[in-house]
Amino acid sequence: MKQTEVLPSKPHFFKPLIPGFHQEFLIPVAFLKYLNGKDHVKAVLRSPEGKVWTVKINGRRIESGWAEFAREHGLQVGDFLVFGHAGDMVFDVMVFDSSGSEREYPHFNVKEEKESWEEEPEKKVTRELTRKKKAMHSSERKATLAIKNPYFETTVKPYHFKDNRMYLPMSFARSNGLNNRVDNCKITLMNQKGRSWSAYLKRKFSCGSAYIGIGWAEFRIQNKLKKGDSFIVELINNGRNPQFLFRRK
Repeated sequence: MKQTEVLPSKPHFFKPLIPGFHQEFLIPVAFLKYLNGKDHVKAVLRSPEGKVWTVKINGRRIESGWAEFAREHGLQVGDFLVFGHAGDMVFDVMVFDSSGSEREYPHFNVKEEKESWEEEPEKKVTRELTRKKKAMHSSERKATLAIKNPYFETTVKPYHFKDNRMYLPMSFARSNGLNNRVDNCKITLMNQKGRSWSAYLKRKFSCGSAYIGIGWAEFRIQNKLKKGDSFIVELINNGRNPQFLFRRK
């Protein structure tokens, strides 16, 4: 008697990155059965930090947004990616380096994405509630838009305590030339009261991420930062020794 194949509720596939992956990333042939023959459709790649990228699936090829996803995550040859299909052409993506360890990324600011396909009623309700919640903070948004220097928003995470380091968003570090600074570049951290602390900017060579290392723990402790605290971090001076201003949201 022929056994019926039982499909997993959330199928996964993994792929190592090989040279040329920026230009072409192919879904394994055996995995296409989980996509129900969908072709030339839009899909969503969702990172563990909550940000989403809209891409296009053309046959087996992921395109129109894939290069941006790869650039934002600092992907390189030898990395491993695990894709979990959550349904409705949404994929949860995890990144592992060549040692097999999951790569950590700084918190992404999740911006509302414009969807070109029809949403399910439940998703529409969720999106509408999100819009109303954001409207309640209009004054906060206006204050943020008034900032004239480069900045990013971040929330204190558990690894800020465990590793005593604070990663800068990759796009922010690159656009301001911070990921190319000499390792152990001296910087200054300031709070809203104008008090300052010396710290050092370092690089994680496995992925090119820039982070605040020595000095971060002292700044965190003396300012009584705790998990869940949200900040706007403004780069008020990008000279030889950059200065960062932390403002509580």
